Order: sequence, then C-alpha cells, then structure tokens
Amino acid sequence: MKIRMQERYRVVVPDRYLKTRFLEELVSVRQGNHTLITTDLALQLLEGERQPVTYVPLEEVRGAVLQATDTRYTCRWKGEARYYDVHLPDGAVIPDGAWAYPAAPDELALLRTQVSFDTARFTEEFKKKS
Repeated sequence: MKIRMQERYRVVVPDRYLKTRFLEELVSVRQGNHTLITTDLALQLLEGERQPVTYVPLEEVRGAVLQATDTRYTCRWKGEARYYDVHLPDGAVIPDGAWAYPAAPDELALLRTQVSFDTARFTEEFKKKS
C-alpha cells in the first residue's frame, strides 16, 4: 500500500512561493522509445510564476539507471540539487539529465525521495487514471 504524504507549501517572500501538489494523472517519462517510469505518485513543484516542474519517485525509475554526478546546484529555497547521468538500456547516456533535492527543507520534504527529468531532453506524458 502506498501512502501519500500531505502536500505542503513554503512562502519565501510575498511574491515568491513554493508548493508541492500531487497530480491526479498517471505520469510517464520517456526518452525516445524508452519509458523510464510510469507512476501515479508524481507531484509538481510550483515555484512562483515559473512553469511547474514534475517530480517522480526515484525508487520507481526502472527504464534507466541514474548515476550521481559531481554536478550540484544550490537553490536558496530548495537546498542543494544533486544531478544524475541517465543511462538508457541502449547504451546512450544523457549527462546531468535528472536532478533531485535529497536534503530539501522540511516544508518541501516530499522532494527528498523524488527526481525530475530535464524536459528539454525527456518527454512527460500525462494520462487520466482509469
């Protein structure tokens, strides 16, 4: 049985907020013919007026191997992002194609077990749950 944590938000400054919300759709992440994940546990991070960013459970990624790289990015609101090279079954490697926030602040704790894929290099598909 999968347990969903409560959605949370964090107000940073009056015109800047961070909010996580679960998606009601099934979400698949693909690269070419490779489906990396299809899940009903995806969430989106809403950050101010930016485009929402989709995150999926790291432990459910089965269509690729994620290998941590030395690349890091520090966001003053989300913490330090760790990047991953995405190794596809056909041998192709997408350098720094995914990232996660394993030490996100408590208000964004949902992100700690999630990973996001670069939408410039991966396709996200959203389908209604049956």
